[in-house]
Amino acid sequence: CAAAVPSISGPSGLGPAPASFDLVSRVYVPYGLSATDLAFGMGAAEQIIYDATERYAYAVSEQGVLNVVDYADAAAPVVVTSLAVDLRGAVATDVEICPE
Repeated sequence: CAAAVPSISGPSGLGPAPASFDLVSRVYVPYGLSATDLAFGMGAAEQIIYDATERYAYAVSEQGVLNVVDYADAAAPVVVTSLAVDLRGAVATDVEICPE
């Protein structure tokens, strides 16, 4: 799987770079399978990648859980606990999206 290329453009001539970043929303990603597994310093989002086609963000935790955040409504993102994957305690340090 090749790494996805970000859609942000800039001086390379691919289009204008963003002028600013405004906070639209905030979501807390759990470190485990339950939406209530929230705690500071637990490595809930060791690595994150965003799939602009599906509008999902995928976050791998230091505890070996892959969580999915639905950004269909960017103003109100939702952690989709039914799509979470327990990697059985495996240490995951990266996540990628492979195009079809």
